[in-house]
Amino acid sequence: MKVVNDKKWHGGYEFRPFAVRTTSRDFEFSRRSAMASERLVTSNMSVVWTPTLQETLIGGVLQGRKQFDPRGASKICRRQMWRAVVDLAALCGLAGLEVIAVKGSYGSLKERSDILKERRAIKSEATAEALGGWIRNCGDDGFQLEDIDSEARSS
Repeated sequence: MKVVNDKKWHGGYEFRPFAVRTTSRDFEFSRRSAMASERLVTSNMSVVWTPTLQETLIGGVLQGRKQFDPRGASKICRRQMWRAVVDLAALCGLAGLEVIAVKGSYGSLKERSDILKERRAIKSEATAEALGGWIRNCGDDGFQLEDIDSEARSS
């Protein structure tokens, strides 16, 4: 990422590196703190906690929900966050974003929206210059908000 370090692009975009800092402190439930006699096992359970949100996820789905139930999506999953952005855009009077989001899939919004044109160009440049062997994660962003909303209403 050194190639794009301190680089600034049009539209307020810039590369801001972050530092990874380690600690020598052992936390109460860390693997190193476990007794030698304890058998440690992995789990597909996780917890999300903020002052305004508490969720228990099992395999990425809210506890008690079926895997493909739209109501089983975490508030921090991509489609729920996209829904929150669209709702906020509507509250701020940015109806254009809501129209784009509802008429197409999440993937088409990212690939075709004029709003994100500058972002796509910068990502392409950064990928070419700094992330030589990067393999894109694609194929799981074909969902549409109107489909999700109608599924949730009918459930």
